[in-house]
Amino acid sequence: MKKFLTAILLSCAMVLCSCQSAKNVEETRKITLPVSYMVFSTGKAENSDEYLESVEETVEVIKALGPEYITDVTVLDGSLVLEVTEKQRDKLIEWNNEKMAEWVDPLLKADPLYSFTGSEDYTEATFYYDEKCSVIVALKAIGAASGGYAFNNILINNTTDWNVHLRIYNCHTNRIVVDVNIPEEQAVLNDEVWAASYEE
Repeated sequence: MKKFLTAILLSCAMVLCSCQSAKNVEETRKITLPVSYMVFSTGKAENSDEYLESVEETVEVIKALGPEYITDVTVLDGSLVLEVTEKQRDKLIEWNNEKMAEWVDPLLKADPLYSFTGSEDYTEATFYYDEKCSVIVALKAIGAASGGYAFNNILINNTTDWNVHLRIYNCHTNRIVVDVNIPEEQAVLNDEVWAASYEE
């Protein structure tokens, strides 16, 4: 009888341990960064050697973040497939936000009138600045914000159908300079559009 009770207790202990272990193992999900996003973020033509090289470089960058951020990342037909837990996804978004800030901050520091705001769902990005801003600084900030918001949107919604509504305003007149939906449309910034933003 004693041996029988001991066996039952051991069995129960093993079941409890097994259940606890299962709880400790977080489920992963697969999230695809589609070709449309990779083409936009790399600036390379799809299927070109430069594009494929950029995709592989992106894989290495993400892998280098380590297990705190990613379980696995693979390339499938030109798209990137991320395998992440919920915690890893949140860490990737946090990392991405820090990278975005590094590129946007130079624009914000260039003039107290310059600003950047974005929607909580990462679908809208809005800038206020003027034509005196360095073209390089502006393009880096716009590219980082647009690509970064798209990245976060894809991670949160696990969708390949992404879109970022980009608006750029003249910080002196509050008139629109650029109003486009990425990736369907491209932003055009030149002397003509800036001049139009000052017209009465």
